[in-house]
Amino acid sequence: KLKKFDKALADAKKCCSLKPDWSKAYFRIGQAHRGLRQWEEAVAAFKEGRFREPTNKEWEKEITKTEDEQERWDAHVREQRKLKREADLVTELNEATVVAEREAMVAVAEQAMKAGKSRKEAGDLAMKGAELAKQRVHEMAAEKKGHAMMVEDDQELDNAVPYRIVCEDGSLHSKSFAHTDKGMYFMGMTLMNYKAAPSNQPWIELRHPQKLRWSQGCAVLRLKVFLPEIRGAQDLEVDVTATTMRIGTVGNTDPIVEGTFDRKVDPHGENYSWFLVPDEDILEMTLDKDSSEVYQTYSYGTLLWPRLFNDDIPLGEGLFEADLTDLPQHLLEKFQTDQARSDEQSQKERQRRQMMTEEEIAEETARLWNDEFARHGIPHRVDSLEDRRMDSYQK
Repeated sequence: KLKKFDKALADAKKCCSLKPDWSKAYFRIGQAHRGLRQWEEAVAAFKEGRFREPTNKEWEKEITKTEDEQERWDAHVREQRKLKREADLVTELNEATVVAEREAMVAVAEQAMKAGKSRKEAGDLAMKGAELAKQRVHEMAAEKKGHAMMVEDDQELDNAVPYRIVCEDGSLHSKSFAHTDKGMYFMGMTLMNYKAAPSNQPWIELRHPQKLRWSQGCAVLRLKVFLPEIRGAQDLEVDVTATTMRIGTVGNTDPIVEGTFDRKVDPHGENYSWFLVPDEDILEMTLDKDSSEVYQTYSYGTLLWPRLFNDDIPLGEGLFEADLTDLPQHLLEKFQTDQARSDEQSQKERQRRQMMTEEEIAEETARLWNDEFARHGIPHRVDSLEDRRMDSYQK
């Protein structure tokens, strides 16, 4: 009733170990698994109880109830994934449109000036070029959206994808819709987290050659390696260098995981550790990224690796959030100070613009664009009051 399913599951398993023939223990195990949305485990527990108490019709009801709840939950998850997928596509569309418009304006204006057009004519042509670029981006986005919606996240594909984008527990992540064997799984803005760690950082599940999952912050890598049945840590051989990793079992030449890292790590870093998860054939490992890269970076977003091993397919930007909470304390404090200063400047800028008229804002925007064009040596200017006054003075 209190929905403390983890504790309930542990208590039920303890009851089962003390009295294996007590069917009610399996009932409680099944209920706890169902509360944790571990549907297969729940059904297995109820079937075990039915085996021990075949005359009790309640077991069949519990199995049916579990399957019904799973169906409703899966439908809910599919709907949420669809909504998230559409939101991601809108974000990507907006970003692509801004870039395309800017590049089209510059290119068209430059060509127009070379053809002898006046500044005003070049500006008008540049605006038309930007509109055409925007239209083309929207057409391409519509085509991509139709294709993206054709494959549901949990649909079996003809060929196994090289990655799965999942949550830490292996369930599908909201960003997992971008199935592809050509690389970019997700493209978008990289979120910067410096007050708290990301609430739902993706994990990448792949085989290299056996199954593992990995995730990352700005300074740390996290891995979960799925092991064959072993007696304990004494059966494992774990070798990590600055550039490579190999995990295998004693006396077996075939590795469980082996590869060359995409970038360097620090095998002697303060966070390096590995351990075996109790009652599960899983090795969890934490690795420090190379400290020289962390300390010398000009942008913390660049600390995010596009892939774990150098022969993996690269991942798209924005898939991982930048977790700055695992940075050395003085670097985190420096970012927090810079962010506070930037926020203060943005607030002052918003307050300043609130005092301006629309004409003043348009004039200032045109002047900033013209300064940017001049800085890059682009022979184009956006029409502004300042230019009109200059033209009038020259006449």
